[in-house]
Amino acid sequence: MEIALGYQKYYNPENELEVFIEYVEEEHAKVEEAEALKEMEKEIVDASALLLEFEDEKQS
Repeated sequence: MEIALGYQKYYNPENELEVFIEYVEEEHAKVEEAEALKEMEKEIVDASALLLEFEDEKQS
């Protein structure tokens, strides 16, 4: 319900409520996907930096 309230400005009383609910579900899924991608990008490790560290330790 709270999610739908965030999208209430897109509600058109001329359309059926089911159309609005589907719209909210689709748009919210896009938001969740974008947030998940941001989290995944934070977790990506730069392998080249790790390789340089490993080679530095190996030379020491």
